[in-house]
Amino acid sequence: MKKKLTLALLTTMTLTGCLSSDDDDDGDTASQSYSFPAVAITSPTASSASAGIMSFASSNVSISSTGYSSALETINDIIDGSATVSGSFDPTLFLQGPMTADCFGPSLAYQDHPDGSTPNSGTLPTGDLGIWQETEADGEVCAAAQLNAQLKGVSDASNMALISLASLIQVANDNSLAVPTAGTSLNLTTEMNALSISSTTFTQASISQSLSGQWSYDLSFTYLDSSSHDIAVSLTHDPSSSDNYEGLLTYMVDDFFDPAGNCPITSGTGADITYNGSLHYILDDANSLRFQQRYASLCGHGQSGLSEALSSSTVSGSVLSPSSSWRNNFSIFTAELDPNDMSGSYSYTWQAGDGDSDSRIFNLGLNPHTPQDGESYFGYGPRVQSATDGTIDGFYCNWAGPGNSHSKLDYAQRQHITYNSSTGQFEPSNSGASDITYAPTDSCLYDGTGSFAYDRNQDGLLNDDISQLMVTDPATSGLGLDLMDKMSYSDITESIDNRGYDAPNYP
Repeated sequence: MKKKLTLALLTTMTLTGCLSSDDDDDGDTASQSYSFPAVAITSPTASSASAGIMSFASSNVSISSTGYSSALETINDIIDGSATVSGSFDPTLFLQGPMTADCFGPSLAYQDHPDGSTPNSGTLPTGDLGIWQETEADGEVCAAAQLNAQLKGVSDASNMALISLASLIQVANDNSLAVPTAGTSLNLTTEMNALSISSTTFTQASISQSLSGQWSYDLSFTYLDSSSHDIAVSLTHDPSSSDNYEGLLTYMVDDFFDPAGNCPITSGTGADITYNGSLHYILDDANSLRFQQRYASLCGHGQSGLSEALSSSTVSGSVLSPSSSWRNNFSIFTAELDPNDMSGSYSYTWQAGDGDSDSRIFNLGLNPHTPQDGESYFGYGPRVQSATDGTIDGFYCNWAGPGNSHSKLDYAQRQHITYNSSTGQFEPSNSGASDITYAPTDSCLYDGTGSFAYDRNQDGLLNDDISQLMVTDPATSGLGLDLMDKMSYSDITESIDNRGYDAPNYP
């Protein structure tokens, strides 16, 4: 099984199989033959279900994560009718984007940068400095905080996609409609519109079962706020057995993005865009789950990058292609884990624009310990158009500053983390848990000569003590360079692997 590397992307899995609901006035339970995966997306390092990562959970899993159990409970309550569709259906959750933790990649003021022609001054852009502080202000380890923040938008959209589709089962049961038999379909468009959900008009709503026993859930609707959003959600689920199944969730969401980023301006300073998301999951047996989730922004409305065929798959459909015409924010989250204790290996990759030469990557692993612990690594890797396996192959200490040579060095950042039940969050395991310190220069070093100054402690001032600005290797004065290096291995990728990380196998 995958070894250690934790962070928080832990995930969890899915309740599947025959659902039953009390459809009879006398309270007798009538068995229903719908098959629906109770998938939830939530970060195990987040304290609430609104932040994070993808979670599946098999029925024999003991769920200890508040965020995960809350998300899963919401979906299950929709399926069994404990929660109302109108009270749970919130289209605004399809419209959230990624965020950044304060400790990760802050904008950094500088002057007289040694890699540029002096005098110079400016600010290094947000997101380019990797893990800059070990923790957030509340003590949460930065690796967990950044993953929670990055994945919040995907979590919100994916969970709402699942709630939307699970709603179809409740609506069918509430209207005493017969479950579709093999080869038939149930149209629920009228019944969904009868719910009179605010600012929402459904144009398609259906559940179907193929002759081979696969289940398909499809929903399309328009949501109106300050503009009109066309949203389409689809799920194909193949329940071979309770311990062996596969499925594909996809969604497309029209929105307006301001500023336009890499898209052509449509109005003012913003652009019409389409969010695309895909989630392909496979449960090989009760102890082994694999999945990959992809998410991106395409320019224009009604755009689809859902064009990459699944390989060796039992379900039909396509996942989001990194080679499609996306322009802003492509992310890939891959995991291979034991759903009974959520131990396993995870990789999260994101690329800010289609023209970037590299992607940013977290590798992580989770151990089956109590309290839970593991290790995370952050660095750079191939652009998503070239590779989707989430391999870290180096680190840039001066990604966007003056004179940057874009020479990738054999470094990565490392944090070992442990769950603190008292604070309810993941924190550094000990005083030596983090290898994150460097200078924002091409070499990752600064010897103190010259007039270089930068706001290392993020207090808004450039007059930090020289001992906080100097980063030498070995440490002769000031701070010592404290990044994970390749050690005796051929490169940083091999060094990470030999720490115990084994990349998740997908599919």
